[in-house]
Amino acid sequence: MASALAAAGAAVMLATLATLYWARGVPLSRTVALLPAAAACLWLSNAIRRLSLEVSAAPLDVGIARVKAAAKNVPAWVTVVAWTSFAAVALLFLYSAKLF
Repeated sequence: MASALAAAGAAVMLATLATLYWARGVPLSRTVALLPAAAACLWLSNAIRRLSLEVSAAPLDVGIARVKAAAKNVPAWVTVVAWTSFAAVALLFLYSAKLF
């Protein structure tokens, strides 16, 4: 369930950004700014999916240990997705304001 929600959230965010880029008339060459955000979302979704598969196949005590170990990566997951999304939105803003 968690991996499906992460993937759905990533897809909605990327679709929204792509729609905003299109609506604002951002040139195709500048839409490359969406690639890091897409890669970060793919990385996060894959990590959550992998963890979910590992936990569901493991006994309870092993699953708890794996979740605790993976919890140390959560700040990195969130930070990478947040910064790459910010960069994509910043480029959209700068282009729309004719600053870039």
